[in-house]
Amino acid sequence: MRAQGAGAGMASGSGSEPSSVAARKAALRAEMKKRLKSLSQEESRSESASIAGTLLGWSAFKSASSVGLYVSCPKLKEVQTDDLLEACLRENKAVFVPKVDGEGVMRMLKIERPSDLAPEPPYGIPEPGELDTAGNPRAEATEEGLDVLIVPGVAFDDRGRRLGRGAGYYDRYLASYQARRRRPLVAAVCFSCQVVEEVPCEAHDMRMDAVLTPGEVLFGEGAAE
Repeated sequence: MRAQGAGAGMASGSGSEPSSVAARKAALRAEMKKRLKSLSQEESRSESASIAGTLLGWSAFKSASSVGLYVSCPKLKEVQTDDLLEACLRENKAVFVPKVDGEGVMRMLKIERPSDLAPEPPYGIPEPGELDTAGNPRAEATEEGLDVLIVPGVAFDDRGRRLGRGAGYYDRYLASYQARRRRPLVAAVCFSCQVVEEVPCEAHDMRMDAVLTPGEVLFGEGAAE
């Protein structure tokens, strides 16, 4: 289930080990880009369905009444969340999804149905509008609170370390959220090929409370001993 051979100790092409955290992150992102490119559409669909089942059956998620959930984009190789989002709405969970305000800055706005989302440039990632169907400003997660926040990423390890795409959206968001409310349970979902031996990280990089892969809670509460 778990991919091996990549991480902080990954060697460069010259045989020397990247010395800085930034260099190690760049090397790992390049490696993960190759892995994700080789992931077929069928593998992506199959693993995404398995991950959704794992998440929906996870006790911490089942008991959550409010969740923050990213909306997957067809252009990005990430775990698909369409079915997961609909399942959360059917279960009457309060669902908050990202709204990008600017470079590296986002909010989490509440939606009531999938049709509340529309693609936004440059990647075509579906986002909610500022107003709900009644014309009122959408509630924000910082106002109502989150029990669980589900995040994407590029690579993860079994100690809860995460490598993002480098823009810092989720690191900044969580810091801003924690300045106003108690930290939610932060969990990541990822394909099997995204799990590595070690993810290089810095003090500002958020740590996961749990990492969920196809059929397995890899790290955190509910993980197999």
